[in-house]
Amino acid sequence: MAPNQRRFPPSLRDGDSFLVMAVKRRLRLSWAGWLLVAGFGGAFACHAESAAGRDAPDAAKSAPTKPNTQRDAGHSGGSDNPTAAEAGASASGGSDAASAAIEPHPEIDAGLLADGSASDASKWSDAPPTTDGSDPSAPAFARVFVEAVLQTEPVPGDSEDPAIWVDPSDASKSLLIATNKVAAPDGSIVVYDLNGTILQVVEGIDRPNNVDVEDGFMLNGQPTSIAVATERLARRLRVFAIDSASRQLSDVSAAGGVDVLVGEVDEAGAPMGIGLYRRPTDGAVFAIISPKTGPTSDYLWQYRLEDDGSGQVAATMVRRFGNFSGAGEIESIVVDDELGYVYCSDEGDGLHKWYADPDHPDADRELAHFGMSDYVADREGLALYTLDDERGYLISTDQVPGASRFFVYRREGSASSPHDHDEVVAVLETTADATDGLEVSSADFGDAFPHGLMVAMNGGPKNFMLFDWGDVVAAAQSRLSSR
Repeated sequence: MAPNQRRFPPSLRDGDSFLVMAVKRRLRLSWAGWLLVAGFGGAFACHAESAAGRDAPDAAKSAPTKPNTQRDAGHSGGSDNPTAAEAGASASGGSDAASAAIEPHPEIDAGLLADGSASDASKWSDAPPTTDGSDPSAPAFARVFVEAVLQTEPVPGDSEDPAIWVDPSDASKSLLIATNKVAAPDGSIVVYDLNGTILQVVEGIDRPNNVDVEDGFMLNGQPTSIAVATERLARRLRVFAIDSASRQLSDVSAAGGVDVLVGEVDEAGAPMGIGLYRRPTDGAVFAIISPKTGPTSDYLWQYRLEDDGSGQVAATMVRRFGNFSGAGEIESIVVDDELGYVYCSDEGDGLHKWYADPDHPDADRELAHFGMSDYVADREGLALYTLDDERGYLISTDQVPGASRFFVYRREGSASSPHDHDEVVAVLETTADATDGLEVSSADFGDAFPHGLMVAMNGGPKNFMLFDWGDVVAAAQSRLSSR
């Protein structure tokens, strides 16, 4: 099935007419102006809804049509998260059900959090930033809508986590490597090109959860690009060498799979998240892993990956570290190789930051704990957009069904501290469904994505959405930059 590459508009807000949506995106009005527009738009919307009710009385019984999707399918995966369709189905009565499906979380606009409490509404704005700093009422950050450029073909079972491998000789031939999170024999690693077309499916993997890539791993005496996935039900890692010529993966795991979390019972021994770290000083490569569940301290496990002498990859545990709130789980992990930090998403609590080098003198000290407010749903996928060796953005997923959002923080911290990430630069709003995995790259991928690429898991259609970072910068109106 060829991927759908049509750009699509945002879905309407609850109660908005097309006129109101258009005005919202183009004008900055006073509160009095908004009341006048809302009154006119509301009357128009009521008329349209009444006409729709006469023409299609059973419309609420059918599933809503999603823009730019490739097939009508529910998101099983997992089983961990609700989909937009499920959110709509839980609503009762005619047009209310349809509205819930289109806008499953109107509390975002109402300034409410997941627990029903009020958020700091003064932070939210659709207006561009001031340039002279003279307006004390200017919002701390803006919500901006970003359209996907294309969607990939669906995975055979259940989409979960993407990784981007950048081809060093021709970035236009780079690969998306993703997990199809179902049990063996149907679980697989799916390889895409940048058009979203499937190039390879590596089958027989027992519920692969997350995946990450790293360059420069020494295998058979040669620097090799690798992709490493957690194989959740088999309680091990699967390591694949990436061949740039054939654009194919080959399994180089020692003994057919690298055992991890040894000695843990039940879900504490089931690996989920993974982030790879290549230490700049000696090129050593490490895998940092999060289990499905774990204690409130030492939640994360770190392993050194090495050639076992036969051209296959083995692992040696080097430490456990990391705090956990006990709310939900920790799944997503991202590592900043250049600066030497690892971040993880504590789903019901916030984001944590630690040193990635297990030999750092402060390796046991948490450096930052942030992102603890204004999220509507779970904190999921994490990714980095690098502007240079020190500056860039950390992007964090707010897993909203039918309308996933992405909080953007400064990679370099603040002027006062490199570990002060409290400032939210922007919130990117999308129509991605219940996004779990996320990946971003600032590479120049040629004509398709010259300023970089953001890839987000899209639950219901069981595929991945691709966003042009140039579109992100344009929507953010000078709040964000590109490399």
